[in-house]
Order: sequence, then structure tokens, then C-alpha cells
Amino acid sequence: MNAAAPLRFFREITQIPRDSGDERRVTDYLLAFARQRGLTAHRDSVLNVVIRKPGTSGMEQRPVLTLQSHVDMVYIKAQGCPHEYASPLALVEEEGWLRADGTSLGADNGTGMAFALALLDSADLPHPPLEALFTTDEEVGMHGARALSADMVTGRRMLNMDSEEDDVFTAGCAGGLHVNIAFQAGLRDTAAGSEGVLLQVQGLRGGHSGIEIDKGRGNAIRLMGRLLYTVQSVMPVQVCAVSGGSKMNAIPDRAQAMVAASPADLPAFGALVDRCHADYFAELSTADPDLSLALLPATAPARALAPDSLDRLLLLLLNLPIGPQSMSRHLPGLVESSNNMGMLRSGVDGAITISCAVRSMVGSLRTAIADQIDTLARAAGATTEQEAAYPPWTFQPDSPFRARCAELYRELFGESPKVGAIHAGLECGFFKELIPDLEIVSFGAVIKGAHTPREMLDLRSMERVWRLLCHLARHLDDVPQN
Repeated sequence: MNAAAPLRFFREITQIPRDSGDERRVTDYLLAFARQRGLTAHRDSVLNVVIRKPGTSGMEQRPVLTLQSHVDMVYIKAQGCPHEYASPLALVEEEGWLRADGTSLGADNGTGMAFALALLDSADLPHPPLEALFTTDEEVGMHGARALSADMVTGRRMLNMDSEEDDVFTAGCAGGLHVNIAFQAGLRDTAAGSEGVLLQVQGLRGGHSGIEIDKGRGNAIRLMGRLLYTVQSVMPVQVCAVSGGSKMNAIPDRAQAMVAASPADLPAFGALVDRCHADYFAELSTADPDLSLALLPATAPARALAPDSLDRLLLLLLNLPIGPQSMSRHLPGLVESSNNMGMLRSGVDGAITISCAVRSMVGSLRTAIADQIDTLARAAGATTEQEAAYPPWTFQPDSPFRARCAELYRELFGESPKVGAIHAGLECGFFKELIPDLEIVSFGAVIKGAHTPREMLDLRSMERVWRLLCHLARHLDDVPQN
């Protein structure tokens, strides 16, 4: 059994722009899919879609199996990539992997959608009554799952298809929240005779702020803070504007600052940037071999941050927690708590914002990190706002549904799946809060580089997961549940 059917649907999905918050077109596609096949479908007020299909002959009375995925993707493109968001993704297949040319691929979670659609579309694959739930805005706060009504889910056994390993049954995940920091910087006129330079930190690998937070990769916003602190402590420069990162839940791979300096200081400025590059590269060469710093000529803006406002900004950039903050005591090697300083922006009016994504398997530690951020922000004269909190999915040692899925996995592949939890957030915590007796197992095709322009899908893994899904659908109820 090959994965031609799910791969065909995945390719169709990549032709639909579907960044978080822009999901009506992809949900229109889902409704049209159901209508063309005579399937029952419903879309709610936040664009969540559920499609239902009766069981095949002889399996009509078996328990409903719910297949769940989210419709949005993290759209990120490489620096200099000419792709326009509204255009279909340009797909490239190489040595058994599928990627997009210059942009993220959206395999997270387009593959989960594709598996569900392929099973709903099948005419010859045995299955129980199916219920495919497609949720919205997962990547920016799980707003679809947050607003889900319990009557949208009739099954009590769910296969979440939003994991990125085909030999692991995920059964727990971190909870999280977003913390936005804001303050008003004072401005002053740029010194007469100053020349503008654009200072860039780029070439970092970035990555998913949950799954890849423990890979030791550099945070471009932190490096920019360090660089600006070093420069302003050596020579009189004025920082006019700063920016970094593109998504709160992606490790920032680039940052830039517009700086005004005396022409006489530019040679020393360049030498200092070179020295910092050597230092940062020595720290990060294994994780970020393409790290680079650049100093480019630019037109000096008329206004720059006042010295005290720059000090407040640097207090935050140098001290906000980043990366893993604690490790699990129960699941060795699993990050328990983390923070990602994901986006930095300054406006022409002096408004500065910093956005952080806090994650933890433990609610009190999530609160502690948010409190730490708030304390630092208040020390810098800034305010914080928390939003998009989502609960952890607590790992349950015993699950009859998971045990049966593992038994069928062994039957198919001759080995047992690994069982564990992930530091990334999944919508399963909301589903368990909404329906306490719901049993959930999460798995999916192998994806590398999610939330980056290097995102790749393992096509061999697509076939493996498709085989597993069809096997589970056919045999879950062949023997009584314990």
C-alpha cells in the first residue's frame, strides 16, 4: 500500500495559502471535498470543520474513530526568496524528501489533513465510522481548539496526526502561553553628520521553538542585543530601529538594527563587528555554521532612541530567559520548560514590542517563567500582556486505546513503538479538558525543519504512516477493548 493518495491531497493543500488567521480558503476546500463525495460536514464560527463518513460494510456499528489535524501553517520564507504568499508553494522532490523552494512547506500539519482526506476519500479501505476534525489557528494560540464545542466530537478515540515521528506514539505535551512586552521609547534627533549603517545578524538555523528548542541554536534577537551592548559601550552610536524574528513560536534566525555613527568611527565599528562575529561563531559553529554578521551602508534616520531607552531595551534583550529552563524529572531528555524570545519590533514613534512563547509541562513553572518576564519588563519600565494560554496534555501511564494501537503497530512492523511526550504544544490538552473520557494517541510522518524555510517531509515516512493508519482503522476493534 503506497502513499499516493495522501501525497496527492497534500500537494493540493500546498497550493492554498493558509497561514494562521487566513484559513477560510482551505476550509472552503474541505467543505467542497465533502460535498463532492456526499459526506456530512459542518464548519463552525471560528472555521473549524468536521467531516463524517459512515463505516464500511460490516463495520457500521463499530465505535467512531476521530482523526484530528489543524489546517494552518507557519509561513516563513528565506531571506531574499521572491515567493509571494498568495502564490502556490513551489515544491521540490529530492532523494526521497519533499520541500518547498525558499519557504516553509506546511507539512506541519498538512500531512495530517492529507491522511484524513485520503481515508475519507477511499472506496475500498475498511474502516469504522470516521470523524475528521480540522481545527484552525493552532500555530498562534490554538484558537480553533480553544473555541471548539463538545458536540463537534462524537468519538471517544482520537488519532491526532500532528506529531513528526513515525515510530513514536506521543501521549503528552507541554502547555504554554504568549507574553507580549511593550514600552514607549524616548526619541531624540540623530547627531548631525552621522552616517547610517544597517547591522544584521543572519544565517542562523532557527527552528520550531518547542521541538528544536534544545538543539543549542542561536537566538538572533539575543545576539543582536549582545552586539548592540558591545558596540555602544565602546563608541558613541545611536540605535534608530531594531527588528528580529518573524513568528513568536519560531526561534528567530535573523535580526537587524539601524544605527547612526560618526564617519570617523566606522572603521573601528567594522572591526568590532568582525570580532563579535568570531566570538559568536566560536560559540555556535556546530549548531549554526552559517551565522554571519553584516554592516551595510544606509541612510541615517532623523530620530534615534534616547540613551535611557536604549538601556531599557538592552536590559530586556540581554536578560529575558531563552531556551530550555528546566528538564523533566520523569521523562529523561525531555525539556520541561522553556521560553522563546521570538519577535522584536520598533516603530517610528518609539513603540517597542517583544513577543515571547513560554512552554512548560508543569503549570506552576509556566507561571514562574511568565512572572520572571513580567518582573524584568517592569524593571525596564515596560508592561506585559499574556494571551493564548493553552493547557498541557498530561501523560497517562495506562491507556487501553494506546495499548491497542501499540499492539497493531507491532503486528504491522514487528517492533514496538516508542511512547513519550513532547515539548511542543498540541491541541490535545484542550480536547481532554473538553471531553475528559477522550483517549488520544498522536503520531505523524517525519518532518525536519518545521517552522523554517528548510522544512522537509520524508516521503518514505508518509508511506509508513499511511500503512499504519489504514491498519488501525481496519483492526482497532477486532478484539474487545480492555
